[in-house]
Amino acid sequence: MTDGKPANHRAASVGIAQTLPERLPWPDLARGICVILVVAMHIYEVHYTAWLADAPLSKAWDIVVSAAQPIRMPLFFLISGYLCANSIYRPWRAVMRKRIFSIVYLYYVWLGLYAFVAFGETLAQEVAFTPEAFIRQLFWPSTSLWYLYGLVAYFLIARATSRIPPWALILITAVISVAGTTAFDGTLQYLSRCLFFFVIGCRWPQIVRTITINAHWRTATAALAGYAVACIFALWAGQKTLGVAMVTSIVGLYLALQLATLIGPHKISKPFQFIGRNTLAIFVLHPILLKTINLIFEANPSIVSWIRAQTLIAASYPLMLTASLVTLCLLIEKGATTCHAAFLFRMPQHPTTQLK
Repeated sequence: MTDGKPANHRAASVGIAQTLPERLPWPDLARGICVILVVAMHIYEVHYTAWLADAPLSKAWDIVVSAAQPIRMPLFFLISGYLCANSIYRPWRAVMRKRIFSIVYLYYVWLGLYAFVAFGETLAQEVAFTPEAFIRQLFWPSTSLWYLYGLVAYFLIARATSRIPPWALILITAVISVAGTTAFDGTLQYLSRCLFFFVIGCRWPQIVRTITINAHWRTATAALAGYAVACIFALWAGQKTLGVAMVTSIVGLYLALQLATLIGPHKISKPFQFIGRNTLAIFVLHPILLKTINLIFEANPSIVSWIRAQTLIAASYPLMLTASLVTLCLLIEKGATTCHAAFLFRMPQHPTTQLK
């Protein structure tokens, strides 16, 4: 969501038109698809390949997960930057709670829950939660919670550099993105890579608006062809080849923005828009649910045997499990809110704030 107010005179001083439109369907749709792709990726990499690697269509699922990789988190952060473009010019008191305190609060709440649930083991693709690892993650993330860390870090960077001309900041972060993707792995690679896309959305929102305003099925079709070529080249050259990952992501984001804009007004997008407005619960809960399912499979090998014997179920298993996990995460959030445990998903308000 935007902050609902036009930018102040500082925005004008750097030549940026910061007034963002009313809530449109495409950002929620795009974010909903992003979080679904994240869940699908974790399912495939830490669950499906462990139990059903030789199932029908396993190669097809591998292609789908790999093809979505250049889009998943770059698109999420592009939209996050776009939706907070006003905030970097507003007074600290107006944005500190929403953009800093509430996200830091959620990071530590769920870091503690992850450590409690994992008991020295791992969640999804994450590190083992030893006491030493937990202490390190108080300051540097090594789990899927890195995206919360990134939201705060990126906002602070965008705020601190708000007087730098957009073209200069975009160039600097592009270099950081390319260098980080090539030289690093893990969290450092993710954070350095995605900063560029957050800055694009935050400091150059006009380009996002231009792409969405001029969306057309012809250009979307051309972008799809271009993205297919880029993915094939990236597969041949390797994601760590200088600049390949960035170019592939840029083409993919152009395609994603076009499709989200074109599909957004249609009824078929409504469930995905709802998911896009409630991404937090899905992001933080699905690693715990995946861990639980893996434990169930370990204790009951007959379940795996039964799935393998059902060709249709085995082939569509990642799709069904993705839909089930997303739905279950949303239901758990709803139940927690009903049971007065909403503090797990949003920072409690001070009583005097609630009265305003």
